[in-house]
Amino acid sequence: MSASAPIVRLNPVASANALQFYWDLPADSGSSQISNYQLICSSIGFSAMVNAASTYASVGGLTNGQNYTFQVAASNINGTGPYTAFKISQPGLLPGGPRNLSLSTINSSTVNLYWNFSTNINEGGNQYFAVNVIPSYSTLSSYYISVYPDQRSKNITGLPSSFYTFKLYSINDAGWSQESNNTVVSSFVGTGP
Repeated sequence: MSASAPIVRLNPVASANALQFYWDLPADSGSSQISNYQLICSSIGFSAMVNAASTYASVGGLTNGQNYTFQVAASNINGTGPYTAFKISQPGLLPGGPRNLSLSTINSSTVNLYWNFSTNINEGGNQYFAVNVIPSYSTLSSYYISVYPDQRSKNITGLPSSFYTFKLYSINDAGWSQESNNTVVSSFVGTGP
């Protein structure tokens, strides 16, 4: 009896012209131990065998910004089990990040963030933005708000009185843009400190 499908819990990790894949052991190894894993991508005719002791593979020579769907299966002496597909991913570099973040206070509990974002190299694959809202008062918790990739402003409402730091990130398959001075704005929101 062949093994069940490996368990995929992590999206592929992108870097320049490469993707890295991580998976967990199948829930059932079948009637004998796993001998290897098969990693395939049918759209480019890619196939590789990965040693059974590893649950990781890196594939290079890919085209940045192109969609790829890879699948992995476990093999034992009885054959290869079912494949599990990874999330569709694009190799590439981290996005350069939004620029010129600014803020205006709308009322005592609302601010509007504004920013610029170009589609220069490594930035065109932006999937969404994330705003990290960080209050300075220890009685309040930090949180994230997601923003559509075509937006260049965001109203943040329902803010209790506090000093706040707002950090804005752009996110693609390679990960989150690096934090920089251009992505941090501090302000007091409320009726007074």
